[in-house]
Amino acid sequence: LMESNSVRDHAIKDLREKNIGTNYGAQCIPAQIYYKNKYNLNYKLLFPNAYKAYKQGLAIPLYEKLTTENISYIATQLNRL
Repeated sequence: LMESNSVRDHAIKDLREKNIGTNYGAQCIPAQIYYKNKYNLNYKLLFPNAYKAYKQGLAIPLYEKLTTENISYIATQLNRL
């Protein structure tokens, strides 16, 4: 597993307990195990912005069937974090 970000990980866990699915907000491709093993790049130094987005970003539900009530519930729970 990659290094964890405690703030984001806490948010993911807390939102999951409230039936709100989340995921990482971005991927840093050179940090993924396949590319990390194949190219052995210093992705933290070479791709600092991608790595920061990967470690701190959070994707929340966003799809066409979200109702106004769903959006309100998600926003309320996010504001409570």
